[in-house]
Amino acid sequence: MDTNGFHKSLITDYLSKRSNSCWMDSIVKYTLEQNNIEDAIYIAVMSKDKTGSKHSHQWRIYDYVYKIFNHNLLVIKDKIEKSKNFDELLNIIDEEKPSGAGELFCYDTAVRIGHYLNLFPEKIYLHAGTRKGLEALLKRKIYGKTINKNNLPEPFKSCKLSPGQLEDFFCIYKEYLSGNRMDIKQLKEFGIIYKNIPTC
Repeated sequence: MDTNGFHKSLITDYLSKRSNSCWMDSIVKYTLEQNNIEDAIYIAVMSKDKTGSKHSHQWRIYDYVYKIFNHNLLVIKDKIEKSKNFDELLNIIDEEKPSGAGELFCYDTAVRIGHYLNLFPEKIYLHAGTRKGLEALLKRKIYGKTINKNNLPEPFKSCKLSPGQLEDFFCIYKEYLSGNRMDIKQLKEFGIIYKNIPTC
């Protein structure tokens, strides 16, 4: 199989289904609509869009965790607003997470607030799904918390996807990268056949 061609097809497929900012979901968009940092923090932490739909990443979190996390971040809102880059923002948020708020919840919250503050990841942050996708691609275990785009093989190293978008990509396409969903005439010879993009 033309592995490089297949990977290029996956990137094209991703871009066709995730226009603009590939990871700007309905909650990020709702966060961006807020008029002040307090409301932006609230929407980012509560993980619900304007229709009240909760992000699938946060379905299993207890209600009291959201309330404590929101309170903790509001107390340091000035510090959050002064963040110089995404990495600093994520570290600030991570330091304030209550018990029950895991790594992915902190990252998602930072991404939402980061969009509001115009701060975006400069590295690919590795969570369970993203790590699985990257390990399938690289065919080795990855133990760090992040990886630089420049350390990826082609076509990912030079593709137009940002580090934040690649985090999303590797999580979404992990089963395809591992070969678990190859067939159906090799995914229509790389045309990729599913209509709806899988979720991370």
